[in-house]
Amino acid sequence: MRYKRLINTVLAAIMMATPAASVLAQPKAEVVKVAPKRNVFAGSIVNNANNGTTVDSLVNFSGDNGTTVISEQVKGFGEDQKNSMSLGLKFPLTKTVKLGQALDIDLTTNNYGVTAFAEVNPTLGLTLRAGGINNSSANIKGGFMGGSYTNDKLTVDLDSWYDGNITNGHGFVGGVIPLGPTGLYVSVGGDLDQKVMNIVTGFTSKKHFNLFTSSRIDLKNNSQNGNYTVIPNGSTFTKGGYDFQSHIVNGTGMRGVATGYILDSWAPFDAERVNGGKDHLAISGNWSNDKDVVQSSFTVLYRVSPKLFLGIGGGDSFDKNQETHALSGNAEAYAVIPGTPLDAWVKGNHDFSKGETSLTGYMGITKSF
Repeated sequence: MRYKRLINTVLAAIMMATPAASVLAQPKAEVVKVAPKRNVFAGSIVNNANNGTTVDSLVNFSGDNGTTVISEQVKGFGEDQKNSMSLGLKFPLTKTVKLGQALDIDLTTNNYGVTAFAEVNPTLGLTLRAGGINNSSANIKGGFMGGSYTNDKLTVDLDSWYDGNITNGHGFVGGVIPLGPTGLYVSVGGDLDQKVMNIVTGFTSKKHFNLFTSSRIDLKNNSQNGNYTVIPNGSTFTKGGYDFQSHIVNGTGMRGVATGYILDSWAPFDAERVNGGKDHLAISGNWSNDKDVVQSSFTVLYRVSPKLFLGIGGGDSFDKNQETHALSGNAEAYAVIPGTPLDAWVKGNHDFSKGETSLTGYMGITKSF
């Protein structure tokens, strides 16, 4: 009887304890991280060359609803007395309509340039745009229309405008050609009045060899220039990235007509194109050729870690008239400063023929909230 009472007591205790124990044993509610809705970047680039110093400062705000506000000021000291500012604004009016404006002001002469526009996205991949342009120093006052269509294989991006003096147009057509385990991106574009042709090429594989090239052929002035990036072990380049490069060199969206490139902010460093972010190399360089001078330069970049890369290189400029060479050397380093949201970059270039050294430094901060 005693044993029976004891067993009943134990069973009752277990039954009473079980709900509490099961609650305690339940896993904690998973904490869902909310993606940042706003990003702010602020940075400055200081360049010291030719007995003058230039400070270029930029602030970029972007929201997940498509709002972008960018402000930039370029101030010169010493022999370079340049003083200008730019403001870029883009925001959604509805789900399919965006309004935007680019403003450039030369604070030394009070000359200005304005591009104001509306963009409509009637269907996936299609963007139509139209607006007005005005530039006081270039005597430009007119309007434009253009648009782009893009999918995973093809992109077409075109502008046409009347600036009060001439009718002109520019743009590009680009696409990906299947090629073995990767794809080859090719775009061809240019400007009708300037008689310029731009060609962008590169592979889209993230695991194989990549060679990105951008070439500009000026038929009017009989000159050529370009740049390249070689990445042996795969890169972060995608079709969208190549489309953006094609947009930059061809000036679509009315870049470089009445106003500059304020709405495109700053480009990433070449070493950030390396996929994997560790123990990877890249070689970047540029070249140019005209009737007087041919020049080329290169930098070998080693990405030590995702937050550190080093570079060293050189160059040569050949004067065709004097038949003389001017050799140069360069070195650079980039790092994310530990324990801070700051990143920094410094580059030095030495001209051996003149015995002159130029320095460029950058520091920036990015915050998301």
